[in-house]
Amino acid sequence: MRYFVYRLLLIAFTALFSLNGCSDNSSNDNSGNDETPVSDTQAPAAIELHAQTVDTRLPAVELTWKAVGDDGSVGTADHYDIRFARTPITEASWESSCKAADITYTLPPAAPAASGQDEHFEIKGPDEKAATDPCRFITLASTGSYYFAVRAVDEAGNISPLGPQSVVSVDTLHTKTAEIIIGDDFKNDVLGGSAFSDFITTAGTLVGDVDGDGLEDLLFGSYLLDGACLVYGTEIPVSVTLHQQCDDENNVTGDGCDLSTKSEGLRYTCLTGSDNILAGMTKFASGLKGLGDINGDGFDDFGISGELDDHGFVAVYLGRAGGLTLDLPNIIIKNIASAASGNYFSFCEAGNFTSRRSPGDLPIDAFAVGEPGLDTLHVIDGNASWTAATQLTIELNNTTTSDAILTIKSADAIATNLGYLCASTKPLLGPNPGLLFLSRDAYQVILMEGQTISGHETLYLHLDLDDVNSSCLDSKVVRFITNLSLSTSADFGNYFLGEYDVNGDGMAEVIITQPQASLDNGGNGLAVQIFDGSQLASEIGADPIYLTPQGTPIGNARYCDRGWVMDASLNPQFRDTIALLEWDWPSHATHTMDLVSINEDNLSIHLDQDRDDGSITPGLYPYEDIQVATPMHSAWVKAGTFERTDRPTVIYGTITGRIGLIH
Repeated sequence: MRYFVYRLLLIAFTALFSLNGCSDNSSNDNSGNDETPVSDTQAPAAIELHAQTVDTRLPAVELTWKAVGDDGSVGTADHYDIRFARTPITEASWESSCKAADITYTLPPAAPAASGQDEHFEIKGPDEKAATDPCRFITLASTGSYYFAVRAVDEAGNISPLGPQSVVSVDTLHTKTAEIIIGDDFKNDVLGGSAFSDFITTAGTLVGDVDGDGLEDLLFGSYLLDGACLVYGTEIPVSVTLHQQCDDENNVTGDGCDLSTKSEGLRYTCLTGSDNILAGMTKFASGLKGLGDINGDGFDDFGISGELDDHGFVAVYLGRAGGLTLDLPNIIIKNIASAASGNYFSFCEAGNFTSRRSPGDLPIDAFAVGEPGLDTLHVIDGNASWTAATQLTIELNNTTTSDAILTIKSADAIATNLGYLCASTKPLLGPNPGLLFLSRDAYQVILMEGQTISGHETLYLHLDLDDVNSSCLDSKVVRFITNLSLSTSADFGNYFLGEYDVNGDGMAEVIITQPQASLDNGGNGLAVQIFDGSQLASEIGADPIYLTPQGTPIGNARYCDRGWVMDASLNPQFRDTIALLEWDWPSHATHTMDLVSINEDNLSIHLDQDRDDGSITPGLYPYEDIQVATPMHSAWVKAGTFERTDRPTVIYGTITGRIGLIH
């Protein structure tokens, strides 16, 4: 009986606890239904990382690995933590390493795949962080490495260890360079062993696609050697040497041979002093300029200038399928009055100045020839009837009313060296492309809009500002002068451009250099002056305009009332010391124009996308983001599609017989 009572009391007591929710089924339960959470302390396994394709321009690196699990190699991890640094990444430095997710154009990594599956991730620029940020992902100028690491993280926050293969280094994220080298045999056999042989690369330019293969072609030379070479666009992965080779069998015939065949992958043609295209010519290659397409046939044309009988001449070559040789120019412009200094480089492309088109509906470009000795500039319209078989001479001192030439003359009694330099522009003052030209002794760069040319017409322009009147060309131009705070205007207009939209508003800007204004040369930091193209139409016929810096400097740059200015160390002995290109953007993406500058020892790339706060300010170039040492005495720089890649190649020339390329 007593046992029965005890048994009833035990049942009642147990039921009471169950009704009050106080029963504890977690202890002494041998039923096999234990529901107690077990702490997850097992981390994912270490990742074995590999670096694959490398893009040195954005820059970008593709990382690959095999997925690990959330418990070692079992299951699926929760997410990845991807880092990079310029020093080795260790457990101790992990927290201070840079997060890939903070790069603007790097997409977040996908969710981890099941253990054992292939994974890949691209760390990709451009990186909009401030130039001073140690975590800015940018192309290195020369040697150095980036380190990358990937760690897997599970739901409990356990992170995979940094194993010996979890960190990978990449030492190729720096500027990729190559050279065209003038070989000793070329110097001896083609250039006659001249003491000036190294100077053959002192002047150079890209002249467009002369042979129709889709690549721009490179023209270089020196008047000291009466020689020039045309190298057709190709790919130069490392370096190539220009030999004296004349044909595929290496039959060398001396400096008079046709160098139009390959040499280490190059296809080129040269013309040197003993191969005169005109009896008595000297200073051949004083000027080397692309002229656009002056006959509207779809091939780009170019000119080479020199001296003949104390006057200048320009030899014009018309592009054609398969290319050409330099001993057969199609058009000779003769009797050009040079500047008092005896320089013969005053000619340029004038773009589609007249807006005329060929029967095949291609633009017919014009070109301009300056006679600074007569304070005169001639704009010569192209002609669709000119062909590869054309042999034509134009005497500038004996033109007729039937010649399609627009002559611009100074209306002043004083010498102004009008027409000393010139350059084509995009439409800035109206629907037609325009022309920039320099009056060196009046310290003015002048912009005029293109117009129809009917016969031979002459327009007059006052350079003396006290004599400006509306009856001349004065009322139809925009004049640029240097900032009045400078003590000298001597080299204002040392080089100028008008074909690049640097702020993304659809209008090209006028960019004018003044090397003496650089801080390195004792100036006020206005070495590169960028005039906002959208404001220029309102300045037609007005007083000369100049840039006045405003506000606080941002790095080497400043905002101005009519544009922007930047300081850069430019060599005043040479002209073509800046170039513009899309350095870091692939061709299919939104882009901004970047600027390259050179001086004697360095080439600097200024990216058009950085401020101190990391934001984009198109048109402003505050920093030398990438600096490449050029210990070869640089003389000029260009950028274009010389190689078959999706971004332009930077090409620079030297006075040491070498041409450098930055891919």
